[in-house]
Amino acid sequence: MKRRFEGKIEYTIDKNHPDYDCCPVDERDGILTYSDTYTMDENYFLDRDEMIHYIEADLLCVACGGHSTACAHNVKYEITEF
Repeated sequence: MKRRFEGKIEYTIDKNHPDYDCCPVDERDGILTYSDTYTMDENYFLDRDEMIHYIEADLLCVACGGHSTACAHNVKYEITEF
């Protein structure tokens, strides 16, 4: 069975973020957000908690430009199943 989730991450970045110099100056010190929709196949996960962990890790990776996650701070997640 497949389950669907909406995942959202809020975070701030530091000067080590790979896109820091590309961000408008007024956004560099503000709260950034990113969201995505996930369709998870229960056959590949032990339980719902493992799905949530996967979504959080994926959101953080994308938020950090696919690089080190050390450049993201004040991270908050909002994940809902629908």
